[in-house]
Amino acid sequence: MTKHLLSSVNQTKKVIKVQKSITYSFSPNSNTNSVNVKKITIYDKDFLSNYVSYKLEKRFQELLILIKKILEDDTSEESSGRCIDLINQYEDILENKYKHYLKIKKYQMFIDKIMLLRKYVDVNTIVNEEELNYNISGGRR
Repeated sequence: MTKHLLSSVNQTKKVIKVQKSITYSFSPNSNTNSVNVKKITIYDKDFLSNYVSYKLEKRFQELLILIKKILEDDTSEESSGRCIDLINQYEDILENKYKHYLKIKKYQMFIDKIMLLRKYVDVNTIVNEEELNYNISGGRR
């Protein structure tokens, strides 16, 4: 994939030919009035990996908060199923959209986090089932 980059230094414009195979483009938030930017494309692999890691980490933190809230509010198996569905959605996004942007170590780190989160939901489900069985049986056995 060939991209052309237009550079403006001291009112002179130069066209630089840049050839990269992996790029990532996004539209920034337009909260400031000083610069009007419609689209940003990242070419540097290290910066790209860091940016995608930041986005995935932010989304993972939101997922943690949501799963914690779901499991605290509802102790049924339905809530565990919803949590597993949310984890699967996150994993699909990681696998299909961002995997090729990340370095191998960072990708493995996110996979490990997903596995730990799944184990947490599974353990929470088992604890809730045991607590329910204990309450149904009337306490001690």
